[in-house]
Amino acid sequence: MSSAALAPALAPAIAAALAPALLFDSTNTNTDSDAKRKQQQPGDEQERGGKKKSGKTAAVTAVGVSPYDEYMTTMNNFVKTHGFLGRMLITDISSGDDDEDDNNNYYDEDEELDEWERKKRKNYTNEQMKTFRFILINKSRSEKLDQMEKWILREQAGRNIMMFATSFSYTVLHSWKTFAKRISNTKNPTHKLDLLMMYTFMIDQHDTWLHDNEGDMDTLIKGLANAWKRLLKREADTDTDLGWDDEYTKPAVMAMLSQFQQKVESMEDYFQLGAFKYN
Repeated sequence: MSSAALAPALAPAIAAALAPALLFDSTNTNTDSDAKRKQQQPGDEQERGGKKKSGKTAAVTAVGVSPYDEYMTTMNNFVKTHGFLGRMLITDISSGDDDEDDNNNYYDEDEELDEWERKKRKNYTNEQMKTFRFILINKSRSEKLDQMEKWILREQAGRNIMMFATSFSYTVLHSWKTFAKRISNTKNPTHKLDLLMMYTFMIDQHDTWLHDNEGDMDTLIKGLANAWKRLLKREADTDTDLGWDDEYTKPAVMAMLSQFQQKVESMEDYFQLGAFKYN
């Protein structure tokens, strides 16, 4: 995805000057707690006949709830139960579309979806819903998302319309050099995960630097991949608790890294980006 679509919305001296602001409205994450539905395993739902759209029959569960609504109800209950502030869409069936624009709307809430998008999602099949990946947002991740946005986008942070030139690659490269020191000095594995997560997300979202630069970006690619590799190896070898939930956030982060790897390694050789070997 050339700026992954997140349906309508982050150095010591630099980091110290940042004033993190919460981007996620906790009121948007609430769902009707009284509408408790039994979570069904993929494949257990019985499809009923419905209106056809684009040659496909809209899937409806045995209780008349679409796979999308079933999935979102289950996730929203999980968000509420575990005290998360919101969710951030990483992938869905449209991820990778070229008609998505850079913007600063990083969260995904049903209230923010236009009518066309909402209707489209309600026609997703059970198979299509398996492609959805969400990072669940807590206070730490929200603050670090805001920090990384300001750190990387500078004066364009918070804008819905942004413009990027070759000079943006200088900003991104400089951000990595200072970020690498910060991540090295961060000992808490959960904080390290949140920092890496939001830094990677931000440079992936605003990715013009990949093809509009004057070299040396392989330093960033290799360094970021190694930072991820060390953290993931630490979790695997020592059973370190990184503070991410296995249900949503971990699969979403791994999907984000895989997508970023594909994006980097699909670039022409003359960009000299190298490989993003995070695992």
